[in-house]
Amino acid sequence: MTTSTLKDSTTSSPESSLRIGQEVSEFSTRPHGISVRHALARTLEAGGEVVLDFADTEVSPSFAEEALGVLAVQVGWEHFRAHVHLRNVPRATQSLIKHVIRQQLAKHQASLH
Repeated sequence: MTTSTLKDSTTSSPESSLRIGQEVSEFSTRPHGISVRHALARTLEAGGEVVLDFADTEVSPSFAEEALGVLAVQVGWEHFRAHVHLRNVPRATQSLIKHVIRQQLAKHQASLH
């Protein structure tokens, strides 16, 4: 497994690992969430797997929504579930991530009707 920074997340490695607390300095803004989402999307588009390690990290709802909720909509829930792996997620962050992903997927579904 290759540990990569956000800037290097498009390596040819089949799996890219990001220790979120070491690679990202800010977890409370939409712009930082968007930046992370773009990096993750590049890895997924290249056929890679993403492992996000949330050890010792707390994220805001806006960061989680932009980084993970929107990504789940963009790549599709099944692809997201199969290729994005979350590790060491604190219980509160786990609930938050589930909530924002469900919310974004529901919003997307509603926009289709």
